[in-house]
Amino acid sequence: MQITLGFVEADPSGGSLHPDTISDAEDIPHKVGGRPLWLRKNQPMDAERVTCTKCSSVMVPLVQLYTPDDSVKEAYLRMVYLYACKNGTCKSFKCFRSQLPESNSFWPHASESETPLLCTVCGLKGTKTCTGCRGVHYCSKQHQTIDWPTHKTSCGTDTRSNTQSNHNNSNALFNELEIVTEPEPAADADAIAVAAMEKRAEGADLLEPLKEGEEVLDVLDDRNATETVVDVDDAFLGFQTRVEREPEQVIRWARDAGDDDVDEEDVEEDEGDAVLWASDLEKPDVAKDVGCCRYCLKERTFEFQVMPQLLNHLQIDHASDKAFDFGIIVVFTCPDRCQPVENGVEVAYMEEAVFHQNFSVKGLNDRMRQMGMGMRMDLAEEEEENEQE
Repeated sequence: MQITLGFVEADPSGGSLHPDTISDAEDIPHKVGGRPLWLRKNQPMDAERVTCTKCSSVMVPLVQLYTPDDSVKEAYLRMVYLYACKNGTCKSFKCFRSQLPESNSFWPHASESETPLLCTVCGLKGTKTCTGCRGVHYCSKQHQTIDWPTHKTSCGTDTRSNTQSNHNNSNALFNELEIVTEPEPAADADAIAVAAMEKRAEGADLLEPLKEGEEVLDVLDDRNATETVVDVDDAFLGFQTRVEREPEQVIRWARDAGDDDVDEEDVEEDEGDAVLWASDLEKPDVAKDVGCCRYCLKERTFEFQVMPQLLNHLQIDHASDKAFDFGIIVVFTCPDRCQPVENGVEVAYMEEAVFHQNFSVKGLNDRMRQMGMGMRMDLAEEEEENEQE
């Protein structure tokens, strides 16, 4: 299994990520935020599918990944949509996959007659229409209310198309950013050194040097040699060490050698659990929290996870007690990429399993102790420099 990492890149062309600009499937981007690009162009998702079960708000796109799989006929074109409630107190997420065979009626383009009515705020199915002008559409009363301060000044003369984004209401969505990918690098000496420092932080003397003849790897292997002052969350330390390979990663994506853009020669041995857990606590119960595909009953497998570094790129008020926040978000999907049919019609959006995990208090305490260690080392170096002067 190859772990592919995703990194945020601001849209350099000023709008090329918008669904209206994509006419060829090969140009479909991975992205954060913005309006979704519907693989089935004339079948946008209903708002009811992405309504938060806790606060009843309409959730918005957090991540969109283009995940074609030419080894499965029905998934030659494939998209995964991760939705989130912007109310940070809800911690509510939903994920859907959508797919098409190579021969389909949607790409390279759908006919003009098939152009759907979309919500002018978020791009979901526009089931509601402004009663004043009948020219602008919404997925819900909530988004109509959000848009009204802008639309009321032009009601009856508003020339926005039903697929056009209302940039004045961009606060309703997460800011739109492109995701670029590359394979995860192998562990190196720097990562090992970081792991050694983290292990050293478990001891009472945070500045204790290596003993004579002691190697870094000895420190890593001797997990129980030293009594610790604070109970340390091992998963969190492992999380930190692994992330040190590429600290700016926002997505971790489990790619198989059969995927289009994965070279079999680059696929490494599986390095344990593909999920990079943020804590030893609150891991999902496979049967209860992950389960099987509701259509083919195959046990779901890990596909990708969203990393907390993404929060640094989102335009949110981090000081608010309702600020959008998470530790990691893990998505499990049907490994067979099955395409169900209900009442003779292909299901357009198949809901998959999403699991959210917070950082443990133990892990955060340990991180703070490491930060304290770093500060002490900096002060010691500063004092030494002052003495030399």
